[in-house]
Amino acid sequence: MRSRRNSKTPDHRRKIAEPPFQGSLERHMQLEKLKPDAPPFPEIIKVLKECTAGIIDGNREYHQQDPAMLDRYVNKVLRRIPFLNLYERAWPILHYLRMSFFPTQKAISAMLSELDERSIPMQTASSTSSAAIIPGGNQHPAAEQILRPAPSRSSVSHTAARETQAYAKTQKKARRGTVFPHDVKVERISSLYVTPSMPTPTSASASSAAAALDASTDRFDLFLGTLSPQLTDLHDVFVEHGVASEKCFADLLCLPVGEREMLLKHDMCLNSLQFRKVGPGFRKERDG
Repeated sequence: MRSRRNSKTPDHRRKIAEPPFQGSLERHMQLEKLKPDAPPFPEIIKVLKECTAGIIDGNREYHQQDPAMLDRYVNKVLRRIPFLNLYERAWPILHYLRMSFFPTQKAISAMLSELDERSIPMQTASSTSSAAIIPGGNQHPAAEQILRPAPSRSSVSHTAARETQAYAKTQKKARRGTVFPHDVKVERISSLYVTPSMPTPTSASASSAAAALDASTDRFDLFLGTLSPQLTDLHDVFVEHGVASEKCFADLLCLPVGEREMLLKHDMCLNSLQFRKVGPGFRKERDG
C-alpha cells in the first residue's frame, strides 16, 4: 500500500495569504502557530533591515523603487530566511518595507531637514569682489578670503544629527550636575563651514546655531515632560531614531498600531516597562 506524505510538513504547508492588516506584523505572520520552524520575530526584523543596505533607496517612496531591485531584495532575504517562503509572494518582506522601513526613513529625513533649516545657517560667498576696509586704511579684495568648499547636504545632515544627539546627552549630564563648556559646541558647529581666518560675524551665526540647537532640544524635552507618564528619560533614544520634535512625535502617532509597535520594540529596543510607559503618553497626546 502506497503511503501518503504528511501534508503538514514544512515543505508541503499551504502558503499563508496576506490578510487585511489591523495590528502587528508579528501577529499576522502567525509565528506562534508555526513553531518550532519559525525563527524569532526580532531576528526576522534584523535580517529585513540588514538586507536593505546597498539595494533599497531610502530617499525614495516605495512606489518609486526599481522593481528589479525589489526582487533582488526579496531574494536576498529569502536566501537568509527560507522560512518566509511559506507566505504567498513573501508578503511580510514587502509589508516591512511599506509600513516600517520607508516611514522610518521619512521621519529621519524630516528631522534632518528641520535641523538643516533651524540649526546651521548656510553661508555663501559671492564671486564678485567687494573691498573690505581695514582700520589702517588699507583695502583688500574680499575675493582673496579663502573659503573651504561647502560640504554636501548629506554630510552636513549626518554631522548635525550626531551633534544633536551629543548635545542632548550633554544637557542631561548638565542637569545631573556635570556641566561641559558651552563654547566647545559653538566651535564645532561653526567649523562645518568656516575657516578660523574668516571675519568675526561668523561667531554670531555660530552662536545662533548653538542657541537653535539648545532651544529645539529643550522644547522637545519639555514636551516629553508634559505627557503622563513623563517620557523625558526616553529623550535620547527618541532623538537617535529620528523622533526629535513634536512634529516627528505626531508623525509617529500617525503610523499604524502594528508598525508603531515594531518601531518602539524592535528598532528602538524599548524594554517592557518603557513600552508600557509610552502607550499612555501616546493616548494623552492623541486625545489632547
